[in-house]
Amino acid sequence: MLYNLLSFFNKTFEVEISKIINKTKSKKNINIVDVGCYFGNFSRNLKNKIDKKCNFFLIDANPNIKLHDFDHFSIGLSNKTGNSFFYLNDFFSSSGSGFDSIVRKDKWWVISRKLLSLNVFSKFSKHKINTETLDNFCKKNKIYNIEVLKIDCEGHEDKILFGAKKMLKKTNIIQIEILENKQLFKNKFDSIKKLLEKNNFKLQILKKIRIVSLFSNIYSVDALYIKKII
Repeated sequence: MLYNLLSFFNKTFEVEISKIINKTKSKKNINIVDVGCYFGNFSRNLKNKIDKKCNFFLIDANPNIKLHDFDHFSIGLSNKTGNSFFYLNDFFSSSGSGFDSIVRKDKWWVISRKLLSLNVFSKFSKHKINTETLDNFCKKNKIYNIEVLKIDCEGHEDKILFGAKKMLKKTNIIQIEILENKQLFKNKFDSIKKLLEKNNFKLQILKKIRIVSLFSNIYSVDALYIKKII
């Protein structure tokens, strides 16, 4: 129930993205990389809306993810290859799970979500996860271009972008959730915006995810960036 409620408030840009892809005349493989896929709803919605053949690459560090209609990669993406600790939100795994501590250390977010999910005594569990850069992941999987890159990783999004310096030049559309403490949000947002503008992306749509800020010191937005040449 709580997951459905959050999904209602956190509407993303599948309609806008699918319209762009359906209009394109490119004959290249349409590669869609879904980082932080969770149940796969973003990719599933795009698949239903796009009338062209697409290759989907779903990635999530959550060790409990199981999908019936997509293959997925159980790894974490970051700015370096190796391993890192992933903190799984055992009282509500679709929100707050990640490598960064922004959500996990926000006292009021944790208390309020435990109450809402009726899992008062559950905690964050610690898991050692293999990490890879997006550049290396694409090289290993022979992904030479990305039509759509979606990133939803609870505060880890800047590190994922820093590990994608080569592929940002070969990516056309980015949907990204940017999440940070309210006091630090502007600096993080400006840093990501500067990096993407340097790679010829333009911000098209920005939506505040209001429910994340409710009873917390966290600010979050969904942003849609499109390469200017499209």
